[in-house]
Amino acid sequence: MTEKVTANEIANELGLNQKHYRHVLRGEAFAWHQHNERWTVDRGSRQEREMRRVALEIADPRFKERGTRERSLSPILGPTTTEIEKTRRAFRPLRITTLFVGESPPASGKFFYYANSALARNMRRAMEEAFGPTDDFLTSFKGFGWYLDDLVLTPIDNLETAERIAACHAAQADLAARIAEYKPQAIVVMVLGIRDIVEKAAISVGSNAPRYAVPFPGPWHKELFLAEMKMLIPLLPRFSEPSPN
Repeated sequence: MTEKVTANEIANELGLNQKHYRHVLRGEAFAWHQHNERWTVDRGSRQEREMRRVALEIADPRFKERGTRERSLSPILGPTTTEIEKTRRAFRPLRITTLFVGESPPASGKFFYYANSALARNMRRAMEEAFGPTDDFLTSFKGFGWYLDDLVLTPIDNLETAERIAACHAAQADLAARIAEYKPQAIVVMVLGIRDIVEKAAISVGSNAPRYAVPFPGPWHKELFLAEMKMLIPLLPRFSEPSPN
């Protein structure tokens, strides 16, 4: 079950008056909140981040005065590693057929399992080209027994190249342990630059799962990513019926 967080808990964290905080929240007129509905949301969700933004604006009005508020607050409002991993685990299938491995969660706060990252958008497009439209591609992804993990579990895309490479190599043993736990039937590396590290991690724990690699769907490689996924998807193990949760 997804962990919940309430407005009162957020208010208490920042020393705010609970009643005043709820009054200000109501004034925001969020489309996702109904009048007289309790202020209880999923931890790690977009709704929680919006509630925390309002709380920070009350706690320190300087945040509201900044014209670049969302960018200025991103390191503060961005999900923590704990929140990201809780969300990721919520989408973990009971049995993993195909393991996808990225480099790390983005430093921007966007995340595959929030369905708001470049990888999420392009994976959805690849899946819909292969299987047809879906109302909830993350549920379909999980239903296939597919799971996305990252080599490094903390954001590193904002580091200098040398630090980034070092972090990837340092994470090899931890990834190897997770591969041993997951026992995937196939592994797809989502960033060509980490292919050798993932390969070594899998070999070190005796995984005989077939391994593939595709380019990350950044601005210059989206079409190449989609073309390679079109060829790869038919080869990947998946459940034809939704997997057990």
